[in-house]
Amino acid sequence: MNPIARWLLGRRFYYGWVVTGAAGMAMFSGAPLAVSSISVFVIPISEEFGWTRTAFAGAISLASLVGAMVGPLMGRWTDKYGGRFLLGGGTAVVGFAMLGLSFVHNLVLFYLLLIIGHGMMMSLENLVGTTTVSKWFVRRRALANALAMLSSWAGLGWAGSVACTCGVPVHHW
Repeated sequence: MNPIARWLLGRRFYYGWVVTGAAGMAMFSGAPLAVSSISVFVIPISEEFGWTRTAFAGAISLASLVGAMVGPLMGRWTDKYGGRFLLGGGTAVVGFAMLGLSFVHNLVLFYLLLIIGHGMMMSLENLVGTTTVSKWFVRRRALANALAMLSSWAGLGWAGSVACTCGVPVHHW
């Protein structure tokens, strides 16, 4: 048996790495609603619906403000109920918000869905995911959080590149 296989088989599996992977997937899934990803669509959406860029930027700003205000509540819920429910439910809310945004035709609905999705994404990525991962680790806490955050940044890169190469040029937004 080669030394790497012996090293891997000789170690016990720690469930905290599964939690890190799940938190990472939740963080990855929220990346399309991040400011750096959604800003790719400012011009195409504004031109198609006749909205001003100010209105579009206002939605992003308001969503970020609401997300920041909801943070303490999400922190309290994370301490009280744990991250499993919040990560699963929050990822579902972000997914439904993104799905709803694909059917938006008026500014009020755009604001509402962006506030819900972006606000939840901010709490998932910045608070619930890292807190949940931190509760599972003592010795390798920094590594586990770095891996979870890496998936968040990978999602940002993936969402932005897909939007730039497929979304805007092919589908016009």
